[in-house]
Amino acid sequence: MLTPAQFTLRWQSEVLARESLPEDAKLLTLPAQQLASVRLPEAACRFLREAGLPKACAPFLSFEEVGEGLPRIWERYSPGQWHPEERAVFEHYLLLGSDDDAGNPLCIDERDGRVISVEHELLFDPRARTSGTTFVNSGIPELAECLLVFHTTSPPALVDALRRVDPPAVGPGAFWSCQTIPRREIGGKVWAALTRPLRWKFW
Repeated sequence: MLTPAQFTLRWQSEVLARESLPEDAKLLTLPAQQLASVRLPEAACRFLREAGLPKACAPFLSFEEVGEGLPRIWERYSPGQWHPEERAVFEHYLLLGSDDDAGNPLCIDERDGRVISVEHELLFDPRARTSGTTFVNSGIPELAECLLVFHTTSPPALVDALRRVDPPAVGPGAFWSCQTIPRREIGGKVWAALTRPLRWKFW
């Protein structure tokens, strides 16, 4: 696993330096004083404090909330419309950003540091909440390195490279497993066009 310093160096030299819109892919960090108010594994805190995550990058992801202190889901998605019992279901999730392709919030679970995607259409459906999340990564360091791998690895080697970083991330139904299917089937130039970061959200 890469250290925060190693990831930062590689992201800047292998990704940011080649971006046509480098401002979009710059790394956002979380100040130490804001980390003091959340309960996260030390590895996640260190990575967010020292390296951070890109403001936006392929595949259609944005992490702007990292620079805003990791708000709760109900503070960004339909604010003011949540009942206390609805908020309780998501009380352990801190918002990292969003999957702009689907409009789903990307969160880190305070209890174990896992990164998940929450199906936005199921946020207010109590019957569907238990099945409304998709596993993304085992933690923030794994997420960062998978982003780097996705940007720097050729399609034939992508799945194996992601598996070496975080095996569950390419398991059945996991986020990265779904992302690798089209990349194996689409030509490089077309894929590059499809995975440019989007700059919008549903909320």
